Amino acid sequence: MLVAGACALNESSQLHSRCCVSSFVPLLIAVLLTRSPNVGLWGLHMRFEFWGVLILLAAAATDWADGYFARRRLQVTTLGILLDPIADKLLISAAFIALVDMHLVEAWMVVIIIGREFTVLGLRNIASAEGLTIAASALGKTKMVLAGRAPLRC
Repeated sequence: MLVAGACALNESSQLHSRCCVSSFVPLLIAVLLTRSPNVGLWGLHMRFEFWGVLILLAAAATDWADGYFARRRLQVTTLGILLDPIADKLLISAAFIALVDMHLVEAWMVVIIIGREFTVLGLRNIASAEGLTIAASALGKTKMVLAGRAPLRC
């Protein structure tokens, strides 16, 4: 089944990870850094910020759908558990770095946020090398939602 053009929901249910890396991140960076498109539809002027928010919301929706369907179909895999947080971090990092380039967020704030994210990722990888899989907790998912909303407020 095809979703969003190029993203397939397959047996291992890696929809969000594939879409994030192949579609959402480059599209988000292009929209935010080129500050376009600025178009009018149905008499409404929609600036590039609207499209950036729309891309982040679409990424969040595919992230939710990926987890929901994987759990519902009992197709949760170790690879999915490891790749999903990487895709989330890549998307949020791209958004924050673009906001720094646009002078909407201070660089030191982004360094702290991204540094924390990659520290957690490194610890997950160490645990994985030891044979442990650390799934995201409800608190971690809540933090991801709040971090994802932060660029929307700028």
